[in-house]
Amino acid sequence: MKITITAKKMQIPQNFTEYAENRLNSKLNKFFGEEAEAKITMANHKNLIVIELTVTYNNMIYRAEQSAVDKEDALDASVDKIIRQIRKHSCGTGLSASG
Repeated sequence: MKITITAKKMQIPQNFTEYAENRLNSKLNKFFGEEAEAKITMANHKNLIVIELTVTYNNMIYRAEQSAVDKEDALDASVDKIIRQIRKHSCGTGLSASG
């Protein structure tokens, strides 16, 4: 999975990049192949971190947005939202929804 992380008006810590890559690969690789593309956009609004996660695979786009005080919590919630969307939509696409 190709992962791109961008930040608006903030720096991306190296440990978050590693965390995001590990999290996305461990949670989403069972649904997507290597040709999937994930984009993470981080922004700081007031005291919250807002994470936008977009996953593109076979002309399908899955998108989730979550805000939290901690960026790891926001990413985890976004990944969970994407998984729910995949499972909801997978009955007609041939994606594996097991797991």
